[in-house]
Amino acid sequence: MMMRILVIGANGQLGAEFMRHQNSGFQIDGVGRAECDICDLQEVQQCLNRYDPDVVINCAAYTAVDAAEENREVCFAVNHDGVLNLAKCCAERSIPLVHFSTDYVFDGQKEGVWYEDDTPNPINCYGESKLAGEDAIRKVCNQYLIFRISWVFGQYGPNFVKTMLRLAKTRSELNVVSDQYGGPTATPCIVRAVLGSLANSRSGERGLAWGTYHLPSEPFVSWAQFAEFIFAKAQELELLSVVPQVHSIPTSEYPTPAKRPLNSRLGSGEQEVSACDWQTALGRLLPGIIHSLEGE
Repeated sequence: MMMRILVIGANGQLGAEFMRHQNSGFQIDGVGRAECDICDLQEVQQCLNRYDPDVVINCAAYTAVDAAEENREVCFAVNHDGVLNLAKCCAERSIPLVHFSTDYVFDGQKEGVWYEDDTPNPINCYGESKLAGEDAIRKVCNQYLIFRISWVFGQYGPNFVKTMLRLAKTRSELNVVSDQYGGPTATPCIVRAVLGSLANSRSGERGLAWGTYHLPSEPFVSWAQFAEFIFAKAQELELLSVVPQVHSIPTSEYPTPAKRPLNSRLGSGEQEVSACDWQTALGRLLPGIIHSLEGE
C-alpha cells in the first residue's frame, strides 16, 4: 500500500514544496494552521484521527527571527509547545515524526563545520525555541527524524532570494553582510532527502536510523556572496537585465534585534546524508521565483 504522509504547515515555504510531490509514490495530505493549530493538543489529535497517516512531517514553525526577541512566548508556543503536542500524538499512535530544526541552535563560534554531535548553544530566542522543540521530540518519541537545515529558499514563502530580487527592482546598490557563512538550502533538496529516506525504509532498503541529522548544502558562502550569485545567475538566465552592485559589510554595521551566528556551516557525519547542490537548484528555481514576484 502507498505510504500516507500528513504534512503539517502545508501552506508555508517548505510545506508547499512537499505538496508539489503528490506523484512521488506517496499519498500526501496537507493541513495549514486553520485546519490544525499545533498549539492546540485537541486539534492535533483530531487531525491525526481524521487523516490516519503513516508518517507526519512537521513544517509548521515560528521563523521570524528578529520578532521572536519580543515575542518569546508566541515563538516558544509554536516551536516547543506545538512540537511537543505533535510528538505526544505521534508517539501515542506509533507514527514516525519528521521535523525540521536549524543551524541557529549553534552559537557560530566554531571554526570548522558543525556536526550532529557538536554541543548546541543558541544565541537568540528563535534558536532556543527550536532546540527546545528538538529536545521535546527526543524525550517523547522513539521514531523520529530531525533535520537541521540552514538558509532555506524556494519558490514559496518569503526568503533571502526573493528579498534580493525584490530589492533589485528599485536599488542600484545593496549592502549585504559578508562575515556570516553558511550553506543556502533549496526546498526541493530538502524534500528529496526526506522522501528518499522514507522510500528506502518503505522498500526494505536501509533508510536513515531514527535520530538527528544535518542536511548540508554546498558550497558554503557568505550572505554577500550568496546575493552576488543570485544576481549573476539571474542575469545569465536573462531574467534580470540590470543587477545591483553588492557592497560587503560586517555584521557590526547591520545591527538586528536578534544575534546571528557567524558560522552556520553544517556538515554531516552520516554517509547516507549527501550535500545539496544549491547553485544548480537556484538556477532551476529562479524562473518560477521571478514569475511569482512579477505580480507584486
